[in-house]
Amino acid sequence: MSKEEKIKTLLVSMLRTLADATVNMDNDDTDCGILHYPVLRYTPTFEFNNDDIQLIKTLEEEELEDFSTLTNI
Repeated sequence: MSKEEKIKTLLVSMLRTLADATVNMDNDDTDCGILHYPVLRYTPTFEFNNDDIQLIKTLEEEELEDFSTLTNI
């Protein structure tokens, strides 16, 4: 599986988990335009396998982000 496919699979999994926990969407009209945010019925639980953690670490480096709270295991 290519890196892009792995990223897509991880994103779809996370979006599915978030969608399952969402009851509806609220909107705020801001200076930046309309922002949409989910109203959650419960706190979603995410699970990552070792391959997911490695992918997250790679994205962290490439995008100059700090995902250490997810990857320091």
